[in-house]
Amino acid sequence: MTQRYMSVQQAATYLGITETAIRQRIRRASIPFIRDGRSVRFDVTDLDRYMSAHKVVRARKEAAVNGEQTT
Repeated sequence: MTQRYMSVQQAATYLGITETAIRQRIRRASIPFIRDGRSVRFDVTDLDRYMSAHKVVRARKEAAVNGEQTT
């Protein structure tokens, strides 16, 4: 079973970014997090939604112009 709540270090590893990047996003409040006193936790479901919301998908036309295979 996957752990539901993660620490800053665990969330950084999960997202494939540095702890510094996570802390910057916390300061800017650009990533969903839970604060309990001085402790910060991340809900894995929120992190998955965050990543989906920031996904960049190249347009088929742009890929075709670059000679890439489109499916």
